[in-house]
Amino acid sequence: MEFTLSISVLVFGLLIIILEMFLIKHKKIGSDDTIKFITITLIITGTLFLITAGYSNDQIAPAVGLLGTIAGYLLGRIKNSNATKSDD
Repeated sequence: MEFTLSISVLVFGLLIIILEMFLIKHKKIGSDDTIKFITITLIITGTLFLITAGYSNDQIAPAVGLLGTIAGYLLGRIKNSNATKSDD
């Protein structure tokens, strides 16, 4: 059961990334937003994969902490760069 759920999460993440790439190409979205879309999707998919693969809380806590740190950095950096651009 865990194997099937894990594969399902990975396939779902891959489908979402393909959809995002399609939208990025056709809507001509900027590079900052592209990085944000893809990275956040990868972080969510990776976290869901770890949960469905059957790892315990002690095993996934460091990985979730690292993924949360990366997401916070990206979202904060992009927010600050947008504020700087609007001030100019």
